[in-house]
Amino acid sequence: MVKEGDELGSVGFSGRSMYPHLHYSVTNGSKELASEGLPNYFNNYKLYRGNVTVNIKRSRIDSGDIVESAH
Repeated sequence: MVKEGDELGSVGFSGRSMYPHLHYSVTNGSKELASEGLPNYFNNYKLYRGNVTVNIKRSRIDSGDIVESAH
């Protein structure tokens, strides 16, 4: 189980990426082929949409989103 404040990983470059990024998945078990994906939400972050920055209180982060911690 993950608790608030637990370190889950680190952001960095891999492969041929242009930006540091993070790959993650949240499942209901430890066995990849026997587990199901779970919805997951993040709190207090900035979402960048071109020239526009949106402060988000709580929402999902989708593939390709560019975000920054609001803290």
